[in-house]
Amino acid sequence: MGKRLIGFILGLCVLMVGIDDLEAYNRRHWEKLLQTKCCQRCALDKAPLSRIDLTDADLRESDLRGADFKQATLYKVLLPEPEMYHGADFSGAMWVDGRICIKGSISYCKGN
Repeated sequence: MGKRLIGFILGLCVLMVGIDDLEAYNRRHWEKLLQTKCCQRCALDKAPLSRIDLTDADLRESDLRGADFKQATLYKVLLPEPEMYHGADFSGAMWVDGRICIKGSISYCKGN
């Protein structure tokens, strides 16, 4: 019985890892954003967007939760509602109004 229980638990862990991967960003949406700077209603949760210049990008209604925007340029970007970028890291990023977000700017830009 012990081996079956361990096998069941390991299988459950593998399943949970797979479910977490399903919550990751849509690669096609990410590429579209990088090419066009326009990605409305895109699935970009947990997307790697650090150090990318997104000046004037349109991200309205996109899911940006948990995305990595560290040191990105978000000047004049059209963002979705704040709950759609909850958990995103804006540390060192240039915010939509031109100010630089300080380290630890998670879910919103903490100004200097």
